[in-house]
Amino acid sequence: MPKKKQEKETELDKDIEEINDHVEKLEEEIENLKEEVSSYKDRWLRSAAEFENFRRRNEKDRIDWIKNANKSLITDLINVYEHLEMAMESANTDQVPENFRKGIVMVHDELKSLLERYGLRRIEAIGQEFDPQYHEAIAHIEKEGFDDNIVCDCIQNGYILNDKVLRHARVAVAKVPEEASQNDGDNVEINSHKKKKNKKVDKTFKKKNEQGDKQ
Repeated sequence: MPKKKQEKETELDKDIEEINDHVEKLEEEIENLKEEVSSYKDRWLRSAAEFENFRRRNEKDRIDWIKNANKSLITDLINVYEHLEMAMESANTDQVPENFRKGIVMVHDELKSLLERYGLRRIEAIGQEFDPQYHEAIAHIEKEGFDDNIVCDCIQNGYILNDKVLRHARVAVAKVPEEASQNDGDNVEINSHKKKKNKKVDKTFKKKNEQGDKQ
């Protein structure tokens, strides 16, 4: 092979080798870049998820803050509202001018509507089964027409503000009279005694029938 041709082939091989090395380096860099892109993508997705969770928490906190921002004010307004109710009851007489009575009713209704718009509602008490989540028992009394553990009187109204108890209803709870309770126990004992006695009679009757059949 001519010397010049051999030199050219040697140079060509070197060029090819250099190109291959360069390609390998480029491929390695590409792989590294792919890994970096994947890492950045994962971090971006995590950051986006964390930001979304933060946004939701912040929105929930904002809503809760708005709901309860006027809690102390509403508590004070409840006292005004209840005083208006007492004034309405006192105004239901002929001695109070009709216009004055209508004015009290109008103010009462407007205040009630305002409180309800802000999420306030009264806790049901009389006739309901006692529930410590909403009721505070002040007394247990015997009262006709009410079953055991049923609220029979409301000493102070309770209220719920935006699904949270603002003030428990202070109530009196009915209890079964002791005599009735004792009578119920006696009746159970008497019935039990009657059942035992009837069983003995049945056994005696069966024995007599068996003896008669044998004869």
